[in-house]
Amino acid sequence: MTVTVTLGAQYLDPGNVVFSNEQEIVLSSAGNGFGFGANTKSLSKWGRGTLRLKPMWNYNVCDWHVYGGLLTTEDNWCGDNTTFGYRDKNVTIHVHDGATLEDPGYGALGSPNDTAEAEDRAMNVTVHAGGTFRPGKTGTHDYPFSAVKDLVFDGGSFDFSKRGYWGQGLLKVTRTLAFGGSTPYTLNQPSGNDGKIAFAASRQTELRVADITGDDAADVTISTENVGRMKEASVVGVRKTGPGTLWWSAKIHNSYNRDFWAGWLGLNGKITVEEGRLVLANAENAMEGDLEVSGGELWLGGERGGFAARDTRATYAGNLQVAGREIVASGTGRLVLPKLFMFGGEPTADDVTPDAVTFVARDNGEIHIDVPGNTGNWAGCAVFPNLRLEGNGRFVVNGNGYWSKGAVTVLGTFAFAGTTPVTVAAHSHQSDMMALNSSSGTTFDVADITGDGAADVVFRLPIGRTKAQTDAGRTVGFRKTGPGTLELAYDISGLGAAGLSEVNGTLQIAAGTVQVAGNGKCIYRMGVEVAAGAFVQPGAEERKYEMTRLVVAEGGGFRVKPGDRGTLFVTGRLELPANGICDIYVPDGESGTDMKTTFLTVKDETEVVSPVDFSGWTFTVNGRATAEEWKISRKGNRFAVRPVKGLCLLIR
Repeated sequence: MTVTVTLGAQYLDPGNVVFSNEQEIVLSSAGNGFGFGANTKSLSKWGRGTLRLKPMWNYNVCDWHVYGGLLTTEDNWCGDNTTFGYRDKNVTIHVHDGATLEDPGYGALGSPNDTAEAEDRAMNVTVHAGGTFRPGKTGTHDYPFSAVKDLVFDGGSFDFSKRGYWGQGLLKVTRTLAFGGSTPYTLNQPSGNDGKIAFAASRQTELRVADITGDDAADVTISTENVGRMKEASVVGVRKTGPGTLWWSAKIHNSYNRDFWAGWLGLNGKITVEEGRLVLANAENAMEGDLEVSGGELWLGGERGGFAARDTRATYAGNLQVAGREIVASGTGRLVLPKLFMFGGEPTADDVTPDAVTFVARDNGEIHIDVPGNTGNWAGCAVFPNLRLEGNGRFVVNGNGYWSKGAVTVLGTFAFAGTTPVTVAAHSHQSDMMALNSSSGTTFDVADITGDGAADVVFRLPIGRTKAQTDAGRTVGFRKTGPGTLELAYDISGLGAAGLSEVNGTLQIAAGTVQVAGNGKCIYRMGVEVAAGAFVQPGAEERKYEMTRLVVAEGGGFRVKPGDRGTLFVTGRLELPANGICDIYVPDGESGTDMKTTFLTVKDETEVVSPVDFSGWTFTVNGRATAEEWKISRKGNRFAVRPVKGLCLLIR
């Protein structure tokens, strides 16, 4: 039996209103007019029956508490009224154990419009343990849906069984979607394309996840493509907060007309992680907004395994072809990459535009390859379009790269900036290696972080060729830009044992300085080309640093620092310009007689192409041109350039 109750007065202001019914009550007001006023102190629903609200203007500012049965609205258009209460006062509907809240009417809880004003004016819903929230329609007409500000599941459940509006979805959450309680949640697949949850367009909707499990296991799982944005024109992102783990295996797409995503768009704005852990576990994510983890962890990829993304528009990190897009680890945030071949398949892949997405670690943030304590052949091997470290950002390879492929590949530019010198270190595993783009080459761009000639970046992660590059006969080199000093200090002695081999192309020093250090063979299969205004520098250790070819352009040259006792050793061809620079730093107050005099040597059969003399060269000591007279001599492949006081450049 259904009982109809019509409120006839302009306003009713009882202190407390209690509905306790076993049958259905339909509550309306005369002419869809006014219901409860601002003096109403509490509204509660008891009993197993249904309380159905027809459209009316309720100006109550008190919360609703539903302890039993069903609270719902008329199954049609509810207009722009405030059926549940005054939306500007943060009215909350609490759904308790055994009770259900349905929201089939358009705008019954809030307007679905994309404006900031509309998104600030909506009801809040808290679903307690044993309660159920079931938005959507039961009829056949597709009316636009309703919005809520804060939707909190404190042990309650969400029911996707009703219909939403095609292209707009089931429900819009404009401020917070929160999960707590004691049982992990899984948001299962909705009912078709119209059963999805939309987020705000005027701000990042907050996804707050409590640590329900008490460990690193998933507290909330979004298992299918059931969240996103409601209109093609809107830009929507989310913000992850709370200490728990959100496991997002849904497809986050960016297409309005593509296959089964037609009429619906996924997130296209920024995704921010401020606390806890967000795991983007499904490789087929095509979002185009920035990603940033400023606290907690953002995992790009779920459980470790050999999955390779099939389409660079749909990877764990989203569309990698979007120019200017950034994926950032900052503050206390850590970006973790635990899976194999994460952003483009094999390290030889050239299908990612190098000037597109940049991965950034800044302000103590960390980009972390693999997971501490886990090793094995299925770890690491992340292919980055571009990578940048700045403001003490860190890049950590801690685990085992894949045998014969290494741990990481940078296709475009690996850049370094900020105010703190950077050390890129490797773990002890032989396969912790960096591979390079074998098509267009990889660029190392190093700012002058220290403000002087000291090393700005010490690169200890071995650089080599993968087995696939070697088998294909690829010639692989790289380029150094930026005014800073890059110290190549990696050890390649273990590459062969891991199925990897040395880089065999050309190191182009286009700007700044490259100091050749490491184990003496870090570039020994490579040629080195020094551009105008750039320098090559021997390592500090007393050993030969071997290269196949050294070509110095006019205006380029050599730099030697205090303590540099190494020797650049050319085995194939040496070509020096008529006008170059030899920039020598000695301790202040001391003469050049204490400097090691030999820092460049050649193999006996090396072809030497050089000027008749060095009269056009500039010799600077501690950055200043010397006024001393230089004595130049040559015998065969040996050249000596010596000032009266004994400072010497010897080529032999």
